[in-house]
Amino acid sequence: GEPAMLLSGVLGRVVVAHAADGSRVSCGVIAEESTTYGTTMGAYPGSTTTGISGDLVVVALTTGGVSVAGTMNGLETSISGAGIHVHTGTSCANADTVGGHFLCADGTDPYAATTYATDANGASPIAFTPTGNCPDEPAMLLSGVLGRVVVAHAADGTRIACGVIAQEAESTPAPTPRPADKA
Repeated sequence: GEPAMLLSGVLGRVVVAHAADGSRVSCGVIAEESTTYGTTMGAYPGSTTTGISGDLVVVALTTGGVSVAGTMNGLETSISGAGIHVHTGTSCANADTVGGHFLCADGTDPYAATTYATDANGASPIAFTPTGNCPDEPAMLLSGVLGRVVVAHAADGTRIACGVIAQEAESTPAPTPRPADKA
């Protein structure tokens, strides 16, 4: 194809937006986005649940806010309405570092309505965007959620999976066994 029709032909070039009268009103350089943010989900620290896995990608929306999408496996089978939220913590190494829901300054929870449903095999597509009246606050922005943890809850609210949002999705460390689980 023609270079102007291929990504390789337009990278590094300028795109210009024009007003209805033809005057130039905005411009930007076309660049390849190579930074990926996300997390690899694993068992919640101290949980006896095994086999949970998943990869989530976190992106900044052009309209503001963030969106989280991916898949998870090894969850409870055939459920709906289980929660998945960004928490205030910065590590999944132990339950003490996970924290609670990442709230807006006024105490509202932009993740209150974020849920998932599973099929008969315990697999789930994950897709959520926080909502609330705090669009410019850290709980709603990519810069605010980077380094925070995502926690998936079972249908009964128990925390069952955890992963840290980072550049180039990284593995979740193995959870610290609870004293009763040690051999």
